[in-house]
Amino acid sequence: MKNEIIVNSGAELEAVIHRLIPISTAMGIRVKSFDGSSLELTAPLESNINHQSSAFGGSLTAISALTGWGLVQLQLGRLGLIGNTVVSHSEATFLKPVRSELLCRSRVPDSIDNFEHDLTALGRADLLLLTEIVTPEGTAMTTSSRFVIHGDRRDNP
Repeated sequence: MKNEIIVNSGAELEAVIHRLIPISTAMGIRVKSFDGSSLELTAPLESNINHQSSAFGGSLTAISALTGWGLVQLQLGRLGLIGNTVVSHSEATFLKPVRSELLCRSRVPDSIDNFEHDLTALGRADLLLLTEIVTPEGTAMTTSSRFVIHGDRRDNP
C-alpha cells in the first residue's frame, strides 16, 4: 500500500501523529514548535508518569521516536515527496529522571543533503537523527535513531 503521509507544518504533523499513532493521543503529545530545521514535541507528565513520580521510560522513548519520525515527515513534505519511514535502529541514554512536562527536540542534521540526494536519485535513503529530552535541569535523555525511508515524488501516478 502506498504511503500518502504529506505534512508541511507542525499542525498537520500533530494531526497525522494522532490519526496514525493512537498512543500519542493517550500520551497527550503536541507539536510545540517547528521552524523548518528543528522540531519540538511535548507531553504532560501526568499522562506519562510512573510509580516513582517521574516520566515512564517507555513514554520518553515513544516521544523521542515520534519526534524523529515527525522531523523526517516534515523534510519529505519540504521536498515534495511521500515516503514510508521506519526506525531501523535506536539507542537511548537515560541521564536523569524527568519530573516535569516532557519536551523532546531534534534538528535536521548536516547530512540532510546526502539524504535528499539518495532519496531523489535512488528512491531510498537513511537518516541518523539525534533527539534529546530536556528539562529545566538540563538534558535528561538522548537518543540516536536511524530512519530508513522509501520515497516517491508526489507527482508520480
